Amino acid sequence: MLTVVAASRNDGHGLNLVPRMQTFVDGLADQVERLGGEVELILVDWNPPADRPPLSEVLTAREVDGFIARAVTVPREVHARLSGAGKLSFFQMIAKNVGIRRADGDAVLATNIDILLSDDLYRASTRPLQDRAVYRADRYDIPFDPDVTTDPEALRRSEPIRVNKKTGIYYTHAGDAQRYVRGGAALSKLALANPITFLERMLRPAPKGTSQLTRYRRAFISIFLLPRLHLNACGDFTLMTRRAWDELKGYPEWEMFSWNLDSVLLYQAAAAGYAFNELSDPAYHLEHSSGFSLESQQALFDRLSHEGIPVLTDPAALEVNHMIWKGRRRGEWRLNLDGWGMPERTLPEARLGASRRSAYRGA
Repeated sequence: MLTVVAASRNDGHGLNLVPRMQTFVDGLADQVERLGGEVELILVDWNPPADRPPLSEVLTAREVDGFIARAVTVPREVHARLSGAGKLSFFQMIAKNVGIRRADGDAVLATNIDILLSDDLYRASTRPLQDRAVYRADRYDIPFDPDVTTDPEALRRSEPIRVNKKTGIYYTHAGDAQRYVRGGAALSKLALANPITFLERMLRPAPKGTSQLTRYRRAFISIFLLPRLHLNACGDFTLMTRRAWDELKGYPEWEMFSWNLDSVLLYQAAAAGYAFNELSDPAYHLEHSSGFSLESQQALFDRLSHEGIPVLTDPAALEVNHMIWKGRRRGEWRLNLDGWGMPERTLPEARLGASRRSAYRGA
C-alpha cells in the first residue's frame, strides 16, 4: 500500500485553498478507481484555526475500494509549545513527519495539498520500491481556476506554465533564456554546459552583504563538493519506503519556516548512501499565485525577516548540506532523534466525509 502524506490548515493561505485541496483528494480517489492499487491519504491538520471548521469537515473523499482518507489533527496547544509558535502558525515539515510516522503503507509519498500525479507517475508510485532509495519527479505548474474546472483528468491535460526540473525552472515557450538556475545540479549544469555564461554570472557584483570570495566559495561547494541532486520542488514529490523514512528519521524538525528543509532531507539520504531514482513522468501543481520568481523569493524573505520568523536561506542551506555531506563517512548525517513525528502523542483522527462522485465543473 502507498501512503500519501500532506499537511495544511484551513486558514485560506494561497488562492482557492479549499478547491485546491479537494481537487488533490479527488485526483487520488480517481486514480485508485481507474488504475487500481491501495492508497491511504493522511492529511495533517496543523494548528486548526479556532474560527474555521477543520479539514475533516470541509473536505470529502469518495468511497472507492482501496482508498482511505483520514485527517490527523495537531491541536493548537501542541503547536503553542514550539518556539516561534506565536509568529508562525504552521510548521509544515514537522506536520509532514507526524503523518509519515503514522503511515500504514509500505511506501510513503510526502507531497503537498495542490498536487496531481500523472497516471504513469501514480503507477510508478504504487509499484514495489527499492529500499534505501529516493524517488523524485519533475513538477509541472498548471493553471487552476475552480470556476472553469476541478476535474483532475482535464487538469492533467493542461499546458504547463512552467516546468521545475533538476537543472532549473523553465517557462513554457520562453526557451533557455528564461531559466532560473539555483545551486546544486543547476549551477553545475550551467558551469559545464555554458562556461561563458557561468563566468559572466560569477563576475557580476555579489549580493549586498556578501563578499565575492564568499560567493566563489559557495559556487565551488555547489559544483565540486556536493552531489548533484534534484532539489527543485522536492517538497512536492519525495517517495521512499516507510523503512527508509524511519532510517532517515524524517524531515529536520527545526522550528522555522519550511524553505529548504525538504532539500536537507535529500542530502541526508545521499550521505547515507541512498540511490536516487528520477522518474520520467511529472507531478502537476495547481497554480495559485503569480508563480515563482526571484522577486517573489526576495519579498518572501523580506517579510519573514520583518516578522522575525527564522528561515534556512539558500546560503545557510548550502553550509548545512556541506556539513552533512562531509560527515557521511562518520555516519554524522542524522538530524532528528527517535521521537521524530510525535509518536508518543495520541492525536485526534477523523475520516474525511464521504461524498458521491463529484460533478466536475467545466469537464
